[in-house]
Amino acid sequence: DLGQLYFLVTYHPATAADEDPAATAREIIAALDSFVDYQLLFTYPNGDNGGWSIIEVIDEYVRTHPGRAIAVKSMGQVRYMSAMKSAAAVVGNSSSGIIEAPAFGVPTINIGARQNGRLCALSVLHCVPARSAITDAVSKSIDPAFIASCRNVVNPYGSGATSANIAQVLESCKLGRKARFNDLEVA
Repeated sequence: DLGQLYFLVTYHPATAADEDPAATAREIIAALDSFVDYQLLFTYPNGDNGGWSIIEVIDEYVRTHPGRAIAVKSMGQVRYMSAMKSAAAVVGNSSSGIIEAPAFGVPTINIGARQNGRLCALSVLHCVPARSAITDAVSKSIDPAFIASCRNVVNPYGSGATSANIAQVLESCKLGRKARFNDLEVA
């Protein structure tokens, strides 16, 4: 049961050889420990190499901080998006922090190199996987002025209305020619 203020923490093994998944998970948690007014909702990492070491770090933290943190193996899309929409920030290196969080106006702290090269909204703060850098980025993400700027950020991946936009374009198209199909004989 989460209170009003929580961070959605979603960290996956990085592709960079110099990023140790367990060490980075510990750095994230150490940084977030200084924000005592916020609870932590962890999602388990994907199945990439190094994921089990992250799960061990998460499970140990949740076990020793039962009133502050919970971990979920899989939330499903609707629950995950609902959790994201209500989070104070998305913390980790998941593509959802880059692609979906800006559509909700939620700040993202993108940690490490996993998402390097992706287009990002101005609501995405990038930092190296070190406690002090993560702490600085989280502090900025909860600054009222930054929060306000995230509410109207332009998401380079769209506003979430792609299906409606496509349907509108297709409805306006005048397709004068019907497709012809030929039944082929089956031997």
